[in-house]
Amino acid sequence: DGTVFSDKKADVEPFEKIPDDFSAADVIGTYRISSSDIDLGRHMNNAAYVRALLGAVSCRELETLNITDAEVVFKHPCYEGDMLSICRRSFDTGFDMAMLLPDGTAAVVARFKTK
Repeated sequence: DGTVFSDKKADVEPFEKIPDDFSAADVIGTYRISSSDIDLGRHMNNAAYVRALLGAVSCRELETLNITDAEVVFKHPCYEGDMLSICRRSFDTGFDMAMLLPDGTAAVVARFKTK
């Protein structure tokens, strides 16, 4: 009772293809997955990946970047104790980031657009 349904549809743009080859990107840090990153499925929680990526960038830089859009693709599960490299590459309207396993496999890739 009292539930109102809308016939409005979300305006969803097509997803961009984010290349997962970060071999030419800058490695800006590493991240070891801890127990607080793990979800009920016993792998790294999706939100923990985003928190770790943005945690590799200073608050001051995040403020100046003025991120307007973020697209995140979860590519490979990771587990407690895994050590991931955090990479970053820039382009005209933003930057891409990734967390890579030691063999170079992308665990997550993300595209951040800025003003």
